[in-house]
Amino acid sequence: MLFENTVAASALYNELVTAEVCETLGVATEPRTVSAGRRAAMEIAGIPHQLIACTCGAVSR
Repeated sequence: MLFENTVAASALYNELVTAEVCETLGVATEPRTVSAGRRAAMEIAGIPHQLIACTCGAVSR
């Protein structure tokens, strides 16, 4: 049963951790479209895309 719900469980876990971190640090998240046809990635709101691009290798994929 757990194997069948792995994606849903992972998404719920990520959502709960994100909410806790945002509340603790006093920040918010916003969706960022990675590329056409892919799910949006969540990132801290207000961080310039240029800063993300120069610090994250995943952005260039």
